[in-house]
Amino acid sequence: MLNKKWIFYDFPIRYKKEDYNEARKAVAEKMKLMPDVVSVFEAGKVAYPGISDIDFLVVFNKEANRFFVPYEPLYSDRVKYMMRHKVFLLSEEFYKNYLRLNPLLRFVYNDSNQHKIIFSKKELTFDMLDFNFEEQRILDVFFSCTDILLSRFREIKLWQENKLLVRRSLISLKGVEYMFNIIDLYGLDKNNLLKDKDDFVNRLDYLNSNWFALNKKEALEELVYLHEKGLEFDFKISFVFNNFLKNETEEVKEKSDIIKRSWSYLGLDKKYRNVYFHNFGAAYLCSDAFNTPEEAKGATFKLAGDCSLNLLYRKKELFFPMVVLPFEISVIFLELARGNGFLSKVIRRDIFTNSDRLPGLVSESVKTRIGLINKLSEVYFRKGSEKSDGKGYLHGGNNVYQYQFGKEKLRRRWATIYLRIIYWFRIIKLRKLLK
Repeated sequence: MLNKKWIFYDFPIRYKKEDYNEARKAVAEKMKLMPDVVSVFEAGKVAYPGISDIDFLVVFNKEANRFFVPYEPLYSDRVKYMMRHKVFLLSEEFYKNYLRLNPLLRFVYNDSNQHKIIFSKKELTFDMLDFNFEEQRILDVFFSCTDILLSRFREIKLWQENKLLVRRSLISLKGVEYMFNIIDLYGLDKNNLLKDKDDFVNRLDYLNSNWFALNKKEALEELVYLHEKGLEFDFKISFVFNNFLKNETEEVKEKSDIIKRSWSYLGLDKKYRNVYFHNFGAAYLCSDAFNTPEEAKGATFKLAGDCSLNLLYRKKELFFPMVVLPFEISVIFLELARGNGFLSKVIRRDIFTNSDRLPGLVSESVKTRIGLINKLSEVYFRKGSEKSDGKGYLHGGNNVYQYQFGKEKLRRRWATIYLRIIYWFRIIKLRKLLK
């Protein structure tokens, strides 16, 4: 029985697996018109027809001056539903390095070095990963933090508002399963978290597989249970990853010109080390003030809320969760900020700390991935991808790189300052929770 009143929307629409061929055909026909497009691939698998979305990678040749796809012809509503978001735009170079950008896809393709071809003018393959076990383990955990765990925290907004996007939630909950698999694969579970894995995974698979056959009231009750359980696991998993990273990092004395130090670090007691990072979707506070997943989750929900953002010519109501995480998780933001390139420069602007003793990660695989991401973000804007009917990889994944990467304007500067002030007041509020 539902313990509170929920609002449900974004319900799945019944489709068969073969219906997805309509989306494949529509995308192929459109991309054939583009002279610089050399291949279109399908990423992932349609495991649950009517719920699963279908991802397309559009690969441009090396000589392409622009990653341009016109908005016409438009896709039908059926096709847009099956796709759920725009196609991803890549160049040949980045397709070749695709597993360094998304290492977990090697499990989907069982060590194959090519996605399913939808349309192709030439044969393309991506390189298999050649890192040793230790480097692969670090890369998988790093990716799980940035591209899965952080995206899962978007569900906090819905939980606070008692809203559930049914299809999105069913898809997002698979992220918990992926993180369980990484923990299991590398033996990271020291607190017996995996004892709950099989029950959660089996119930989620049953719900996805039988959604259209189940009684809707019972199905929604089960979804709410899994939704709340998933958020509980998110915080527990963050501590599992934190404990792993703690053993893999070394303390470094940070240069103030790389990571800025705040004069009081937003009112938090100086006995705690803190790293704060924000973008326009959420803020993250990594602190050693919280010792358990329950403490971090409790503080997160108490700090979430709405604020009015005045962008000079219009006012917008926005919801910003302040996600509280254990301290060593901060290394995923710190390493991105320490890189060289456009993305790292942007992140350095929005990360602060009260300490010069911060975790550092010496990892070839992570350094390689950050270098690729910096280069990709620069190529994406240099070739005008934001004006296409598609999106760069960094803008399309459920990850920390969903960010405002365009040229900085006055409105953005004002918004950044305003949001920082909002979070200062929230962290002052957090100080009271620590007493």
